[in-house]
Amino acid sequence: MLHYILKRLGSMAVTLLVIITLTFFLMHSIPGSPFNEERATSEAVQKNLESFYHLDEPLYVQYFIYLKSVATFDFGPSIKKSSQTVNEMLGRGFPVSFELGMITLIVAIFSGILLGIIAALRHNGLIDYLAMTVAVVGISVPNFVMATLLIQQLAVTWEILPVATWTSPKHMILPTLALATGLWQSSHV
Repeated sequence: MLHYILKRLGSMAVTLLVIITLTFFLMHSIPGSPFNEERATSEAVQKNLESFYHLDEPLYVQYFIYLKSVATFDFGPSIKKSSQTVNEMLGRGFPVSFELGMITLIVAIFSGILLGIIAALRHNGLIDYLAMTVAVVGISVPNFVMATLLIQQLAVTWEILPVATWTSPKHMILPTLALATGLWQSSHV
């Protein structure tokens, strides 16, 4: 068992390294600069910004700086909001993302199991086919499309649920539904 866990952790580390490396080199292959003309009013300012963010270093040095920052979870200052660090920006969004993820997981597991039990009790009946249809739609429709459809119907057309913000349990329903439908298939099928 320990061998299996170590093997899985090793493959996870290799996968993360490949993703991190691909992200780094793909971002560097895009033409242009992260600094637009509004921020860099002169060539001297442009050079100072490139030096501050280590963009004047050779690519392999930039890559190792990037690996070090990822390994230490120190992502440095934000380019868009110079008064904040990337870690501060991530820290503000993480609690909401974590809460949404946990709520979605719980809803998906319980609703998927419930659909599966009902479908099993009514095998080859209308409820079974309806549950299977819901599961297939959950698999087939991407979350962002499902979210758009739910917002359009439940928030805009019928005005049942609010759109945006994260201030009450009522605001959590739309994103939870949109994300949970993609997970129903793993509990039902």
